[in-house]
Amino acid sequence: MQFFMELTILLIILLKIKINTKNIKKELVVVIPITLIAAARVKKGNMEKAIEVLKEVVPKIKESEPGCLQYIPHTIKGEENSIIFYEVYADSDALKQHNKNLGKNMVKLSPLLEPGIDIKICHEII
Repeated sequence: MQFFMELTILLIILLKIKINTKNIKKELVVVIPITLIAAARVKKGNMEKAIEVLKEVVPKIKESEPGCLQYIPHTIKGEENSIIFYEVYADSDALKQHNKNLGKNMVKLSPLLEPGIDIKICHEII
């Protein structure tokens, strides 16, 4: 909604000052953040170790990846061996950067997880 308001204001300004936009080439790029939910299963008896590793790794991810807007691991009530990651990236380049770094960032966590991670791409409703 804010995007359309800003676009409308820009059009009003252009009309008021009567700029000839025919000769101006502009490219309008709309960047929509990418939100992911990733679910991982921790091997039995390794949840405390996994939490300690995440406390060490997550701040490093946030510091080294400026396009990573949110990276929040959660435990799930009633599911003692599950971790959900809520992730938001500024754009596809930020997500590519995160994926590129994933192997080195998760070197301590990966051995504590069951094989396979369920990843869902989310789209904001409002």
